[in-house]
Amino acid sequence: MRQRYLWSTLGENGALRAVAFGSYDQVRRRPQAWSQDGDGLMKRVGASYGKSVVSDATKYSVSRVLHQDPAFVRCTCSSVARRLWHGMAGPFEARNESGATVLSPATLAGVVAGQLVAAAAWYPGPNGAGDIGRRVGMSLLLKVGMDLFREFRPVRGAVREASRAPDPSPALEAR
Repeated sequence: MRQRYLWSTLGENGALRAVAFGSYDQVRRRPQAWSQDGDGLMKRVGASYGKSVVSDATKYSVSRVLHQDPAFVRCTCSSVARRLWHGMAGPFEARNESGATVLSPATLAGVVAGQLVAAAAWYPGPNGAGDIGRRVGMSLLLKVGMDLFREFRPVRGAVREASRAPDPSPALEAR
């Protein structure tokens, strides 16, 4: 898990994510107190990167304490409804030491910590509970969207079979 944290945070993925979100904030002119030139863009990218570092560190720390693995694993089910459920539940689940899927607070804790630290340390102006709540909600929606993408993106042959986990949604059978 340490390698996954380092790669997702300090590696190429973390840098690309920070540039993408910083650029998006630049286009949206958020926060407005920062200029629209290169200096403003660098502040936005830096704040996005810092938020990502705090978020990932919190997520992986909580996972470590709970002996869970929060990494996304594709579903073995073939039903579209079950795969949709798996993709939407992904950010809120992890696998415990025995490999069973369990409800996990790790991702939520990471998102909340990242947003709180960013609001307190980097973003100018008032950052009320509503602003932080909106950002947490948008971050979680983005994580759900990314897990849905990972669940349904085409993968060839044996690679797909090797990347699948057991069906996490037996609760759907009761419906």
